Amino acid sequence: MVYNTGSIQFNNNTVNNCFLTEGIFRIDNSNMNTRNITISNSTFSNNIAEYGTVLNVQALKSFLINYEVIIQNSVFENNTALTYGGVIYSNSVSTNNNIHIYNCDFINNHATHGNDVYSLNIDSEPNISNINELRNIKGSVGTNPTNLILNDPSIMIQNLLSGEKIQEGIFCSIYDDYGNKIIFKSDISNVEFNEFMFFNLEINDTYNAVLVGQTNSYCWEDKCTFPPVKVVGNPGIYNLRLKINTFGQFLLFDKNYVDILVNIKECNTSYLSQDIENTKLKSW
Repeated sequence: MVYNTGSIQFNNNTVNNCFLTEGIFRIDNSNMNTRNITISNSTFSNNIAEYGTVLNVQALKSFLINYEVIIQNSVFENNTALTYGGVIYSNSVSTNNNIHIYNCDFINNHATHGNDVYSLNIDSEPNISNINELRNIKGSVGTNPTNLILNDPSIMIQNLLSGEKIQEGIFCSIYDDYGNKIIFKSDISNVEFNEFMFFNLEINDTYNAVLVGQTNSYCWEDKCTFPPVKVVGNPGIYNLRLKINTFGQFLLFDKNYVDILVNIKECNTSYLSQDIENTKLKSW
């Protein structure tokens, strides 16, 4: 791994069969250490890293106007990231301004997300001359999660009586800026606690409605499933939100929630309505 120790000219070299935790070139300007890097006419093949086998961008200050990383006329082939960014990983919003990649070939690289390039979002990708070509290759480019989408829009409204549960099987999935679905590990024995993405359910009007039952859970495989909570409240329409609280291996993103509507209907006057759940709100 080459860390920020000086301006680097890396020309006509071959790097292969290496295993690195954070990639061959790790960029971190959080300590104001601004070192330019130029990579030309080089080949990187059969390398393995946790994140970004060749370039791992951890921090770039937005005001570093004269700082540049230039990679040109080089080949990246058969490299593998065990997590994100088979060749390039970046979690900085300034990557597009400071990192430029020209006339490079990306061949058969792999990662769990972003086989070639993984960025914070689509607007902060490295400036890559053939980015449109990569975007046309399924799985080649990916980003940090950016939004949640409900699996079935037809269940956007839940009609129920006070004290009834929302229907089972409502779930949403998490997507990046390219519409790639985020897939979580499915083997509990191989998951660390800090990798879980936890969420909770909340209702918008806690004066007139409450949730009874399990309101906290976590995303698993390719979905985040609404626990079948009871909704107790006065008749009316409420907003029930699933909101991500912890982001696991990902970075925080703004659209970290999805909403459904709950319509609590008027009870039949022949029903016995009382405070069964000790919520000071009646259900039948």
